[in-house]
Amino acid sequence: MENNWRNCKISNKNNKIIGTTTINTPNTFLVSNKAYADFELEADVWIDTLLNSGIQIRSNSYENYNKGVFHGYQIEIDPSPRAWSGGLYDESRRGWLYKLEGKPEAQKALKNQCGITTRSLR
Repeated sequence: MENNWRNCKISNKNNKIIGTTTINTPNTFLVSNKAYADFELEADVWIDTLLNSGIQIRSNSYENYNKGVFHGYQIEIDPSPRAWSGGLYDESRRGWLYKLEGKPEAQKALKNQCGITTRSLR
C-alpha cells in the first residue's frame, strides 16, 4: 500500500484496506498520488449510519485551488432516510449533479455491507 492517506487512520488486514474516520476533521480521504485514465473500482463498504460517506473519483487537491481543499466527484453512500446512495456530488465545487430525489427504486437499492462498482466513462 502506498503511504498517501489524509486525515484518516489506515490499516491493511487480510488484504483489505481499513479506513477509520478521524474525529473532529471535516473530511477523511484515502488518496492515491497516481493518475488513472480508465479504471474499474469495486469495493465492499460497511457503513456507519451516523456518517456521510462516499467514494471520490477523479478528485484532486491543488495548493493553488481553494487553499488545497480536496475537490471532485463523489459517488454518494447515504444510509440516512434521504437515501441518495448512487447520487453524484461534486465535492467543494458545484454540489449535487445527480440527486436520487423522486427515484424510489434507486433509493431502495443500498443495503448496508454492500458492494459498489464504479466504472469510468473515459
